[in-house]
Amino acid sequence: MQNFLIANVLFFVPMALFGMVLFAEVPVRSKVAHGGLCTVGLAVGALFALLLLELIGTMV
Repeated sequence: MQNFLIANVLFFVPMALFGMVLFAEVPVRSKVAHGGLCTVGLAVGALFALLLLELIGTMV
């Protein structure tokens, strides 16, 4: 696995925040469900960033 550089870490933060914002827009009634969706969005965004970084590493 490649070494994580500062540029890679800086890529994770916006992707995780994008996932959180994307999942936070789902209309729900309870604050617990909203918090859960935000947490899931953070995880999905970070996993997508990791997948994208790994794919870029294999293509180069």
